[in-house]
Amino acid sequence: MAANRIVDEAVQLFGGAGFVEEAPIARHYRDARILRIGGGADEVQLEILAKAMAS
Repeated sequence: MAANRIVDEAVQLFGGAGFVEEAPIARHYRDARILRIGGGADEVQLEILAKAMAS
């Protein structure tokens, strides 16, 4: 997911400041992470996709 790659790079650029609760990048990191978790584990999503493609 593009959002995850972008926010991971941003956290790397910000260093420790990227994890400070008040920092906007920390909020973006949490938001991007929860979208991944909320959509289901990667393995589950891949299984659903594989089943749909086999049909």
